[in-house]
Amino acid sequence: MGNILNHPILRYLLALLVVLVAIFFLMDLLPDASLAITGGKVKGENLLELRRELGLDQPAYKRLGMFWEQLFKGELHSYYSKEPLQAVLAAKLAVSGRLLIMALGSLALLTAGWMATLSRLKASKWALSLLVGITSSVPLFISLPIILIICGRTNIPPVVGGGLSLAIYPAMLLATNLIDISGHRKAPPAYSILARQCGLQGWPRLAMELRVSSSAVQILLNSIAFFILMGIPVAELMLGLPGAGRWMLESILRIDLPVIYLCATLSALLCAGLFFFNEVYSAWAGTEEA
Repeated sequence: MGNILNHPILRYLLALLVVLVAIFFLMDLLPDASLAITGGKVKGENLLELRRELGLDQPAYKRLGMFWEQLFKGELHSYYSKEPLQAVLAAKLAVSGRLLIMALGSLALLTAGWMATLSRLKASKWALSLLVGITSSVPLFISLPIILIICGRTNIPPVVGGGLSLAIYPAMLLATNLIDISGHRKAPPAYSILARQCGLQGWPRLAMELRVSSSAVQILLNSIAFFILMGIPVAELMLGLPGAGRWMLESILRIDLPVIYLCATLSALLCAGLFFFNEVYSAWAGTEEA
């Protein structure tokens, strides 16, 4: 068993399975969905009939099986709509995808901008500390409205402002890793110095550079997972964008269990994919402890 779990794919599949099952059973801790749907105005036999119709009278393990069966058959739908969730999710993901692309584009531009700014401010430690401190301490729910107001006055689409706001702090993290602002950065690995002196070119040179920049790549992956993907629901809600993140948050308030579980499953898959790539890359780059 231990040898099987040493394989990263099998380990992540097992972890993902445990997470998906745990999320479903944790949803049982939410208030009764039938009461949320009726607003507490239906009681007695009518409420029991509604629970039977929604499958809420079944044990959790049976409802889990029903969920996946309906999902694979294309019959899964919201408590508030008969439209299949797969079709709704596709439309919502198109909106979230545009915001994600805008955030990644902003991340690239802002990282370059931060790197240029940090390089110019190296001689002024107090200005450098002030800039990094302000950028690190301003949360999304403060920066987003400010950027939204600016976008409204300049006719910039909200999705552009949302992507920019999501990328501000991750770009700073990435830039401070790529630019030496402490003056005490470690010397590059000996093999990279030797490779440069020998004029290494092509794919071997690229592989070496990827190994040297492994910490920056890990920061990039973690930033996408924790700051951008997890920030998209908040940005969509505040911007009024009809994306998958806002859909999930609104479904939590309405206790729409099929939507909540579907969005949570998708989020778990995305994060697992990023973490898996991060682990494989770290092992290849030689940054993990033996």
